[in-house]
Amino acid sequence: MKLKGFSWFFIILLFFFMSSFTFPWKIESPEQVKLQVLGGRKTIPIKIVNLWGFSPWIQRLRIKTHDRDLLEVGFASNQLQLSPKLLEGKTELMIRSFPLIKYLIVEIDPYLEDLDHDGFPDVAELKTESDRQLFRDLFVNIARSQIVQESELWKEKDCSGLVRFAYREALKKHDKEWFQSFQGKLEGLFDIQSFNYPRVPLLKTNLFRIKPGPFRYETIDTDFSVFASAQYLLSHNVVFLGRNMQGAERGDLIFFYHPDFFNFPYHVMIYAGKGKVIYHTGAIEGQEGYIQEILLEDLKKHPNRRWWPVQENPNFLGFYRFKILE
Repeated sequence: MKLKGFSWFFIILLFFFMSSFTFPWKIESPEQVKLQVLGGRKTIPIKIVNLWGFSPWIQRLRIKTHDRDLLEVGFASNQLQLSPKLLEGKTELMIRSFPLIKYLIVEIDPYLEDLDHDGFPDVAELKTESDRQLFRDLFVNIARSQIVQESELWKEKDCSGLVRFAYREALKKHDKEWFQSFQGKLEGLFDIQSFNYPRVPLLKTNLFRIKPGPFRYETIDTDFSVFASAQYLLSHNVVFLGRNMQGAERGDLIFFYHPDFFNFPYHVMIYAGKGKVIYHTGAIEGQEGYIQEILLEDLKKHPNRRWWPVQENPNFLGFYRFKILE
């Protein structure tokens, strides 16, 4: 009996001894890391040691990110590689090497520059040509879809309301949930890669600038809003291109000004490309109005010359482009 008991003790001792070399005993890494949006990749050393302070024979490491919109994570040669995206915020990484788990807090500070001095933070602008072209297509197609079937998500039925709606929906992720809520005749939509509404860097859901002046982080909550009339769209959210179609691209805007329309003197249309525009008529004789897509050449035949998109018409203000596309 004593010999048998000694054998079990020896087996347990041997198992413990072998395990102390084989399995991780400790994950050595910082508790918290601070990053900067557009600050480049940061390398964090991760060391897994056994009971004796050496690398264990088995060290399969897994990294899980709780918020993939904030950063990209890679691991190579015992180094954690963290690349912040455009969103500011805080997230938690789970570092796992069986049987151990350790958590690493990652805090990402915002990038507050407006290097082009257009009043919009640089991180809230679409910097890649692929994202800009995709936004143009989404913006126009979403607006056009409302001619056939109006989405229940569109609440403000006027010319600027159509622009705000298509702008906001173009920035969203177009997953199954979005299609169910949108209820429109659209298929095969792709997503903008830089960021997606409602998680727009710094601005969040306040997409539109409503006050003049340079961008200041301290006043962002009062300088930007979820709503902007046609006048505010013109004054603070677009740049002037010219008063002829040359240089205009799909997704640009056209503005008119009628000072005798006291309540709503400004009117905006969406340039759909190929000489066409999409717009909401606004209320007509107490009715809600409607959306239509017509050729600019046909608009020049409007019975009221104030709606002619020609340089000789002082009510025609010209073609404009969203600042996020500049």
